[in-house]
Amino acid sequence: MDRLSALPKHILYTILAKLPEKDAAKTIALSKAWRDTWFSFPYLSVCCDDLLINDHRFRNMDILVGFVTKRLLRLRDQGLAIKEFKLNLKMLEPTQMSRHHFGQWIQMAGESGIEVLELYLPAGKIGREYGEDKWYILPLCVTEAKSLTKLVLSSGIKVDREFSS
Repeated sequence: MDRLSALPKHILYTILAKLPEKDAAKTIALSKAWRDTWFSFPYLSVCCDDLLINDHRFRNMDILVGFVTKRLLRLRDQGLAIKEFKLNLKMLEPTQMSRHHFGQWIQMAGESGIEVLELYLPAGKIGREYGEDKWYILPLCVTEAKSLTKLVLSSGIKVDREFSS
């Protein structure tokens, strides 16, 4: 094992946090220690335009859904708080959207002590093909997340009236 991999996790997290997201993800190839560190890294950023265009592994929406779900479950199961969760799916087509997965991911993040939640969804596209409201309505579990310090929402998201009260 190299000396860098032997550093305490919090130092490895600091290193990952300072790297560009794509470079941080590539550290899993360095060693088992870096792989374990990446999968327990409390910052999760999913940007569909980067993943779907540049990384052929994520061309299939099911694989993307599996990746995000597995990553959130691993953090939750390890009892790790999610410091930051950014979900940018603005470039996806409406047929690729799933309210169920958004709600599930947001619920898992809320249960994991989320501090920063940023959601960017395509305005007016979600649910249109099902004849439903064209906006994604933020679940109330976000209001229950006492650890939440920052919430950023795009124009594709509506806040439930109960949220403001």
